[in-house]
Amino acid sequence: MLGIIFTNLVEMIETRVSYEMADEILQEANLSSDGIFTSVGHYPLEDVVEIVTLLSKKPIFLPMI
Repeated sequence: MLGIIFTNLVEMIETRVSYEMADEILQEANLSSDGIFTSVGHYPLEDVVEIVTLLSKKPIFLPMI
């Protein structure tokens, strides 16, 4: 999967939730890249599934927009 998907996903978590939550998820996830992504790289689909799965298990309170 293209790295731009990963960089945008991490950026979304940082802006919509928090930098701390993004960092926590990247540290907890068992990722092939150790949580370091570039927009032009290629990464396994399993890595994005791992990030989204961990995010779905976190208690998140998003502000109303």
